[in-house]
Amino acid sequence: MQLDKTLVIANVCFRKLNDIPAGLISSYRYSFETAVQCVNL
Repeated sequence: MQLDKTLVIANVCFRKLNDIPAGLISSYRYSFETAVQCVNL
């Protein structure tokens, strides 16, 4: 399923983003936007 593939990609992207300290709301927003861009690849 396409959805499963998307979830796998999103999971990998979020794992990479976990390396970035996301204590600030701006950092969280940046991480979320980066993840969205990653999923769109």
